[in-house]
Amino acid sequence: QNFRPTRTTHHNSMAIHSLLLAFPIAGLYVAACFGLFSDLPPPANELIILLPWFMLVTFGCYSLTRIGIGLATFPECPNAAQDLQEDLKRAKQSLESRGFTF
Repeated sequence: QNFRPTRTTHHNSMAIHSLLLAFPIAGLYVAACFGLFSDLPPPANELIILLPWFMLVTFGCYSLTRIGIGLATFPECPNAAQDLQEDLKRAKQSLESRGFTF
């Protein structure tokens, strides 16, 4: 049989790749929090404690940027915009037939 990778396989391999990257980083972070790297200066130890918050804020900024870019370039997809407008009209008609008013 011929095995053809599917989209799910791609996502699974991305998840495994991410986990294989995250575990060593998490291990280094925990080791640094427990002071196993004793030769670090005190300011570096304080920064290590704040690293998860920095990563969370960075991920939030990245996500908002990607969403903003997607919204800004949405009108450049005329077919998608037209399909969305048709879906909205059908949904509105369906709801109006059930007694909703707009």
